[in-house]
Amino acid sequence: MTTIAHTPEDLTPAWFTDMLRGAKRVTDSTVDTVEIDVVGTGQLGSLLRAALSYDRPEPDAPHSVIVKLASTDDGSRAMGVRTGAYEAEVRFYQQIAPTIRMDLPDCYYAAFDAQHGWTTLVLTALIERVAPLAPKWIRGWGTPRVVQHGDYRLDNMLLATRSDVPRITVVDWQTVKLGPPTIDASYYLGVCLPIEERRRHECDLIAEYHGRLIVAGVRDWSWDDCWLEYRTQSIYGLYMALVFGAQVKQTERGDAMFAMATRVYADLALDHDAAGLLEQQL
Repeated sequence: MTTIAHTPEDLTPAWFTDMLRGAKRVTDSTVDTVEIDVVGTGQLGSLLRAALSYDRPEPDAPHSVIVKLASTDDGSRAMGVRTGAYEAEVRFYQQIAPTIRMDLPDCYYAAFDAQHGWTTLVLTALIERVAPLAPKWIRGWGTPRVVQHGDYRLDNMLLATRSDVPRITVVDWQTVKLGPPTIDASYYLGVCLPIEERRRHECDLIAEYHGRLIVAGVRDWSWDDCWLEYRTQSIYGLYMALVFGAQVKQTERGDAMFAMATRVYADLALDHDAAGLLEQQL
């Protein structure tokens, strides 16, 4: 039985052989060599690419995979457990991903240790196939609710450079939950557009988004309801930046990212008087 990996050193040829047999990707062959490269170091863990070679060829055996591990920093890992981020992404790939129409990485292995906070995900690498539990305040969210990414920004999108693959592949589902459609929209616009561009175009963009949601089957949700919710939920990005920035392991890259996010999301929330709207609704 495959055990959860804690560090890159745990990702041995024997580990990958056992994992891929459990995923029914190999039957007779074994993994011969493993070469690990660090792709990124997020605030809650590390992202690795593993290049694999085998003692004999098999048609479904992947030669490159992406591995996500929990942080080895106790504070960051505890944050991942408290927010439900680790468990949310594992459950997403286990239970939700097979039911939705979106280009996602194939998941070969997903496991979470609730007691100690360790988690391991093994996903299709882009080279082969172009792939938290909500805080208490979301209990006040109304309808409609959609599958919400929760960290919907360009850093978590893989953009195709060829016409024969999906144009956009969305990754990093650690903050998946059911929530208002406007949270992902406000989160994206707040950080992915320059402030003046966002102010100039956001109403038209949200109107188009609302129209597409109605076509997709959302009911009993007027444009006025959508715009009010967008303004109210615009505080979500500021909440995320402040909470995560204060509690995860500090790095130069992370500090710069959270400082920028706090600045642009504060502008977004102030533009829409999100705090005042929340006070009226509580």
